[in-house]
Amino acid sequence: MKPALLLVLLLAASTARADSADLELRVETSSRARGGQRSYGNVFVVNHGPDVARNVVVTMSVSGVPGAQLPCVTGTCNLGDIQPLSSPSVQAIIDLPRDERTFPYHATVQSDTPDPNPANDVGDAIVEVSNAPDVSVYVRGTPTLYPGQPFDFYYGVFNQDGYATAHDVVATLVFPDSIGVKSLPSNCVAFPGRVECTKAELLDGKAGTFPAGEEWKLTLLAPPQTDGGRLMLSATVHARENDFYPGNNLANATVTLYRTFTVTTSDDDGSGSLRAAIGAMNASCSTSADPCAVVFNITTPSENPWKTIRVATPLPDITARNPTIDGSTQLTFAPANPPGPPIELTGGGMVDGAGLVVADAGCSFGISHLVINGFRGAGVRVTKHGKGATLCFDPSPEGIHDNFIGTDATGTAARPNYRGVETLGAASIHANVISGNERSGIFALSSSLRVFDNRIGLRADKDEPLPNGASGIFVSREAGTFGQIQRNVIAFNGEMGIAIEAGTMWPGTYDNRIWRNGGLPIDIGLDGPTTSDTFGAKTPVIVSATYDRLQETTTITGTPTARPVFDQLVTIYASDSPTPSGF
Repeated sequence: MKPALLLVLLLAASTARADSADLELRVETSSRARGGQRSYGNVFVVNHGPDVARNVVVTMSVSGVPGAQLPCVTGTCNLGDIQPLSSPSVQAIIDLPRDERTFPYHATVQSDTPDPNPANDVGDAIVEVSNAPDVSVYVRGTPTLYPGQPFDFYYGVFNQDGYATAHDVVATLVFPDSIGVKSLPSNCVAFPGRVECTKAELLDGKAGTFPAGEEWKLTLLAPPQTDGGRLMLSATVHARENDFYPGNNLANATVTLYRTFTVTTSDDDGSGSLRAAIGAMNASCSTSADPCAVVFNITTPSENPWKTIRVATPLPDITARNPTIDGSTQLTFAPANPPGPPIELTGGGMVDGAGLVVADAGCSFGISHLVINGFRGAGVRVTKHGKGATLCFDPSPEGIHDNFIGTDATGTAARPNYRGVETLGAASIHANVISGNERSGIFALSSSLRVFDNRIGLRADKDEPLPNGASGIFVSREAGTFGQIQRNVIAFNGEMGIAIEAGTMWPGTYDNRIWRNGGLPIDIGLDGPTTSDTFGAKTPVIVSATYDRLQETTTITGTPTARPVFDQLVTIYASDSPTPSGF
């Protein structure tokens, strides 16, 4: 009989155990709210178990504000049974009055299932309705700096909301002691390692308008160190009033110093030469992701306002990972070249190769403020990207810019390269004069290019001919999906303005000025004025164009065609010339 008695006792003990459910109540809401806006109070009921909480009832109340929309109308909600680890919620909504006040959310929970921890069955939250100003601060400036050079840095403040004017606003910019101060606005004062700018009143921004604010432009001096590094600048703001949201009273900016390699002579070779500087940059910056730059401080006399570097053999390929060659750095040490860039690099028509070759670089590189002429290869050649840049769908905004390629240093006479720019890798090509070259101004064999704001086939100073011998821009079928050709001036070139080989996906060509080239302004497929098959849909054909002098309108008719949604832009090029080459 003993074994049977033991079994009966165990069964009795099992059925005698009572269920329990530890309910936790959490009230969540913003601790501060704006008068005249909406406040939300959310109550979460968490069942930590171990059993089902049965017949759970939540009661929520709000006092001190009228018109609260309580959950379940009365504020008491029967949530039914809540399974373990579940957390249903209810919400109260309050349209707040405009005046400042403080009010509480209060909630309780109960269940038919015993709760072993009743202490967490009550929840409270206090909300402050504030009409104080909300002042925020921001910073912006040059992300990469040349050692010892001045740079512009901006920071400013906003009064975000239309509630109250902020008074006695003080914005402080803190930076390392190695950064100097060159100039400040009148309401700013410099101290060691910081600048303070003040504004007596900062008006409140009105609802639906841009926030009221103030911005200060500082001219600072980068540290003289040439081995690179990163620097942190931090801005804070405070006003006489308590700020509504202190979380936006701080802003940080990180700037990077170029690791620099200086050209001090116009000699073709030896210490201080461009050849030596490129070699040193390649050796030091081949694997590092830090930006490296060749800079110029040529002090040898010259009869011209620019400095000329004549080379007899090709320079080394640029193989640093994130390289820059910037002729504008010469302006710190010498008078400017009013017509154009301060550094001329020339092969004298004798060098069998490109002027500068960006080879195996990352996505980020810069070739700028140089005159490049007299090379039997391209003025600038970009090969496929390698280091850290398997794909470059978004080329560096630096790229190839502010150069004269194929002209003399004044931009008025031809000193041809074979081609202007030849690219097999992603690049941004902008704000250049690319004229006077033997063949194309730009010869593109790669996708992901941005070509904008260039003068191609013209003088630098006026719309007069300085043609490239072939097309202004040639896009090879190897480019695949090309990119954008925008806001360029393309004229007087020997062949087409823009030549696009068959098999190239249509590039975005718009806002260009194209006229008086030897062939069509834009020739898609290199087969004359025919429609093209792009994305499987023929381009429209213009049948007639009639100008009404009285109405000063032009009516264009043509054959309609269905186009993909993403390709609806139609650009009309017009000219007063009756010839096909002028259209």
